[in-house]
Amino acid sequence: MTAEKFVKKVLAKIRIDEIIVGKNFFFGRNKKGSLKDLKKYSGIYGYRVSVTENVKSYGRIISSTWIRSLILKGDLEKASRLLLRPVTVLGTVIEGRKRGRIIGYATANIDPHHEVIPPSGVYVVKIKLDNKLYKGILNIGIRPTFDENVSGNIEPTIEVHIFDFNKYIYGKDLEIIFLKKIRNEKKFRDLFHLRKQIEKDEKEAKLILS
Repeated sequence: MTAEKFVKKVLAKIRIDEIIVGKNFFFGRNKKGSLKDLKKYSGIYGYRVSVTENVKSYGRIISSTWIRSLILKGDLEKASRLLLRPVTVLGTVIEGRKRGRIIGYATANIDPHHEVIPPSGVYVVKIKLDNKLYKGILNIGIRPTFDENVSGNIEPTIEVHIFDFNKYIYGKDLEIIFLKKIRNEKKFRDLFHLRKQIEKDEKEAKLILS
């Protein structure tokens, strides 16, 4: 997407009044859009551009590229400090294989909205759904106990178990708020031991959330 197409299709479409960016801001395909372009199109599409001073932390300039790299390698604590808020993922609840029901832990499968996803593992999370906040645990991974990745080419899934929740939410959008990673994903020798571990995960998560 070219710089002007980005402005026209994204910024103008949502009728934005003001854009606040840093001095090193780039946008559009291959970052070909510059601050100069953003200012040039402001008169055409009716928005203001404000430029902020660069902010440093840990001895370097804070940037979206740096924050994305931190999330991808699992340093959510540092990413959250730079964002001044927890790391979040927006997504839509989709149909899954309903594996969680087999072991008594129903999960909602999440299709993320072009988000930067943390590494595989089990996380303590909060879930924002229909303007309400819920608590839960979330797994990112390939579900190795179910041997679903024997070919080695299955994409990781995102599944969240919401505590004390039993509503139909397929097709709904929600926001996952990551609080802490409690363990890596691992393969258990059977479903009994998987369930026992999830029980431990739930207890640990509730202590963290209390």
